Amino acid sequence: MLFPDSAKKAIKSTFYDKTVEVFEVRKDFDEEGGSVESTSKKSEFKANVNYSELGKVFEDLGAKLNASVAITAETSVKIEIGDKMRIDERDFETVEVKRFDSHALILGRIL
Repeated sequence: MLFPDSAKKAIKSTFYDKTVEVFEVRKDFDEEGGSVESTSKKSEFKANVNYSELGKVFEDLGAKLNASVAITAETSVKIEIGDKMRIDERDFETVEVKRFDSHALILGRIL
């Protein structure tokens, strides 16, 4: 059974209170052959951000990841493992993205 759109909208308006900016990371080489990393803003979305109780999230997923934030958002968010995120002026790297009928779960580690 699919999760109804009306329920998704109710969750979004009630819980998704933080803005998450997503940056694509590109690795290039400079004129001297040195590695250079550049980022460009890819998207932005509203989400619920949780910095605590991550043990329960990992237990539920069976995940063994080094993560310091768990984010729930709409399933349609544009984000991939390796993307950088900015939340409340703090930078994170995306280490896991799981999509469910009702939401997307994004795990990140602080940079």
